[in-house]
Amino acid sequence: MKWFSLIISILMALPAFADLERWQKWEVERNDLQSNEQLYHKLPNIQELKAYQTKTLYMVEVEPRFVDFIHAPGLEGVPNELRSADGKIKFFIHPSSLHLFNELISHGKLTKVEAKPTTSPRTFFVSDLLVKVSLSDKINGAIRTVYPLQMQRATAVSSELSKIPEALQKEHSFGFLQEPLGVFDKTPNSPFGFLIRKIPQDIKNGQNTLVPLLSYVAKNQGESLLEQDAKSQGKSSLEIVEKSLIPALTKSYAFAVSEGVVIEAHQQNTLLELDSKGQFTGRVFYRDLDGARIDFELRKKMGLSTDLLKLQDSGWIFDLENLQKIRETTTVPKGRPEIWSPVAEKAFQMYLLGSSVYLLKKAVESQKGYSPFKIDKIIDEELQRIPHSVNSCRSVFR
Repeated sequence: MKWFSLIISILMALPAFADLERWQKWEVERNDLQSNEQLYHKLPNIQELKAYQTKTLYMVEVEPRFVDFIHAPGLEGVPNELRSADGKIKFFIHPSSLHLFNELISHGKLTKVEAKPTTSPRTFFVSDLLVKVSLSDKINGAIRTVYPLQMQRATAVSSELSKIPEALQKEHSFGFLQEPLGVFDKTPNSPFGFLIRKIPQDIKNGQNTLVPLLSYVAKNQGESLLEQDAKSQGKSSLEIVEKSLIPALTKSYAFAVSEGVVIEAHQQNTLLELDSKGQFTGRVFYRDLDGARIDFELRKKMGLSTDLLKLQDSGWIFDLENLQKIRETTTVPKGRPEIWSPVAEKAFQMYLLGSSVYLLKKAVESQKGYSPFKIDKIIDEELQRIPHSVNSCRSVFR
């Protein structure tokens, strides 16, 4: 009996990996991408996604001299998860893209590794990491290799967000998946590779888990997670959307903007934190940081650091020419927070409203009392509650 009690105690002390498994399961089974043809329709269709979803990636172990690294500023070094016992680097390759790395493969040992797919055709769970690999084919009209520009932007955005204290992130319903490292092939004319995306320690070892917004509302498995969440709380799905989800999405997006970072907050990149009962905790995580932008003009007006502009090729890395065009062609409406900009407005309309909020509206549009105008009003009211900045941007962007 004593041995039995001891075993139970040990098991209870172990990390709750089952919660990570919930996330992994939902990514695949509850995959119901819904595009908004008017505002944002650049997500892969289900046929494209299935074509690249695999439970096996390839890995070649090579000496460090054959690859190069792009680190988040201040986070130099290679994680232990990417080093073999003899000091070689583990380089991950999608089965459809082996031909991109023929030269690199010739320098090492090629093996298969277990992987779990996600709602993104390029991103996979490998052990307790997320790995975004290169694809050589076009998806939604664009070739999906992972190259140094993306790595530099993703790691730079990750570095800036990592400076925000965890307690402050939680206070503003915000979280993100760090992207501290990119690895690419040094073979001439083949600078492709992969990005590492870290799973938050609390998610790996705690009681909570994450789920993409599109999986949370998907009904291809019957009752949606939104409906299950509402039922467990004795509320309607509409009430959950209006009182919890919409405010949290708006608040978390605006918080990132207040740090000069503009998130690509569409339904695939937006992750909701759920507790052990499947109830939304109020916190929203964002992933895929190479799609985010650092708004340097906004950061300047707020007195935040713009040291990243000193990087070689910073204009190319951070797409400054395109950001300037957005500033010239996008108007910031009245009623937006003082900490806002045309770049923030463009992404807000396209990604948050055009994809994530659009999906939530569709999920509850048949419920009694639903009004799209009420949801829009909730968003506007939430934005008006955002604290004013000491350095007002109103005169600059309006």
